[in-house]
Amino acid sequence: MDFKIVWTLRSREDLHDIATFIAKDNPPAALKLGDMIFARVDSLEIFPELGRVVPERNQANIREIVVRVCLNNQFLGLVLGFTGLFDGKRTNNGRMS
Repeated sequence: MDFKIVWTLRSREDLHDIATFIAKDNPPAALKLGDMIFARVDSLEIFPELGRVVPERNQANIREIVVRVCLNNQFLGLVLGFTGLFDGKRTNNGRMS
């Protein structure tokens, strides 16, 4: 069974902010990063258990995927966090409670 991916407003804003920051110096890299992230997230529709369980939470439905990106000859690791069940509650610092 395929699952539906629902992007939260915060995740869309975060992706936009990251891509905008990178595009200031390297617009093609920003597009490539966006494409990579969308491809990894889209794969969750078919493989919802992709990625590793977040060690700090130790719950099977809270996972993360690391996307490695090379910018200016430096490798960066972006962590995409996701959950199978999202209740929408956040603490004051923006993290899930």
